[in-house]
Amino acid sequence: MKKRYSTYAGVISGIILIALFFSIFIIKSPLLFFIPVITVDPITDLNVGEDNILILTGKTNLPINTIIYTDVFPTGSCLSDRENCEPYVRGNAQIMGKLAEWNVWNGTLNISSLEPGSYTVMFTTAHYTDNFTNRVESGPIGSIPFTIGNETCIGDCIRKKTQEKLPFIRINQISKRSEVPLITGITNLEPGVVMQWVIQKIPGTTKEHVFEGNCTIQTGINGINRWSVTPQPEMGSGRYEITVTASLHEKGQRIGKKTISARMELNLTESQEDLILPVEKEDISEILQNPYITIDALPEMNTSETYYISGTSNLPSGEVLLIEIIPPKGLQDYNFTINPRDSSQQGSISGLSGCVQIENGSEGINLWAFEIQTHLLTPGEYEITVSNTGLVNGSMELIPPTASSSQSFILNGGSL
Repeated sequence: MKKRYSTYAGVISGIILIALFFSIFIIKSPLLFFIPVITVDPITDLNVGEDNILILTGKTNLPINTIIYTDVFPTGSCLSDRENCEPYVRGNAQIMGKLAEWNVWNGTLNISSLEPGSYTVMFTTAHYTDNFTNRVESGPIGSIPFTIGNETCIGDCIRKKTQEKLPFIRINQISKRSEVPLITGITNLEPGVVMQWVIQKIPGTTKEHVFEGNCTIQTGINGINRWSVTPQPEMGSGRYEITVTASLHEKGQRIGKKTISARMELNLTESQEDLILPVEKEDISEILQNPYITIDALPEMNTSETYYISGTSNLPSGEVLLIEIIPPKGLQDYNFTINPRDSSQQGSISGLSGCVQIENGSEGINLWAFEIQTHLLTPGEYEITVSNTGLVNGSMELIPPTASSSQSFILNGGSL
C-alpha cells in the first residue's frame, strides 16, 4: 500500500514539474503572443477621481489598435449567460504604447451610478467584419474584482467621492437658427422652478428700455434642464443686457446663497429683430426649414473633471451626431478623421470624439448631450464640432453633414 501511495505521489510530482516547465517555456516563448493576455494594476482609492471616474491601468500583449471594452458586473453574476446580461457600467481602454516587451494601456469607468458592493471588471476585445458593418466581441480575456464601500469601509475597498452639485444658470448666444423664443439657456435647477428675467437696453445706443418677466424651467436630458424667454415685439435692434435670477430655497436646493443669477450682453441686429414674432402668432414652423444643430453655452472647464455639453436640433430623434473635440490648429496641421465605430483610432494631438443619439424634445426642438472626461485632454484651447456626418453602408466613406455647429473653449490646467 505504501508503494502505491509513493507511486501516486511520484506521478503527481511529475505532473507538477511538467506544468512548471511548460509555464516557464510559454512565458519566455513567442507563443505567449498568440494568447491574449491583459494584466491590471491594483485598484485602490487613489484610482478614483473627484468626478468618480475610476482609472484602470495595466499591460497587455494585444496590438495597439485593439478595441478593449471594460464592463462592470456584480461579482458572481453573468458567468454562465453573459450574452443576455447587460453590464452595469461599460467603459473602454486604449493601448498607449510599448514598455519593454509589453504594451501599456489605460481605461476609465464612471462609477457614479454604482451602489456599495462587490463588482468585477471584465475585459473583452472587439473587431469589425463585413466592411465594418458587423461588430464581433470576444469572450473575457481578463478580469479584476473591486469593492465599493461606504464611508466606514476598511481594507481593500474604494470610496466614491461626494460630488457637490453647484447650481448654475447659463445663457446661450442669440442665433438666427433659433426658433422663437430667441433667448434660451440651460440650468441644473429642478424643472418647474420659476426664474425672473430682466432685459435692459444698454445706455448709449438709443433711449433706455426695460423688459421683465418670469420663465419656468423645463425638463431636459442628463440633468441639463432648459429655459427660454420670448423677446418683446417692441424691442428694436441694439445692445441689451439680460439677467436671469432664481431662488435657491425651493426643493431643498439652498446651499448658502439665497439666489443665483446669470448675466450676458446681447446684440440684437435688424435681421434678428425681424424674427421676433407677435405674441398671437403661434405657427413658427416656417421660420426654419433647413436642418440645424446648436451647442449650448459651455461651462468653465478644468482638467480631471467630467462635464456634459448639450444642445438642440431639428433633426429627428434617433439620428446619430458625431462630436469631435480637437485643438483648432489640429484642423490645419493634422488629418484627424475618426471612425465613429472604432474608438481605437489614435493621433499625435490631444482630442476626443464620440457619437450620441438625438433625443425627443418638445415643439420640434430635439435635444442631445455628450459627456466629456477632461482627464483625457491636456490643457489648452479646443474646438467642439457637432455634426450629422455619416458613413456609406458597407464602407468607410464619409457622408458630408447636412448640419453642424462649432464652439471653442479653454481647458484650464486645474480646479479653480
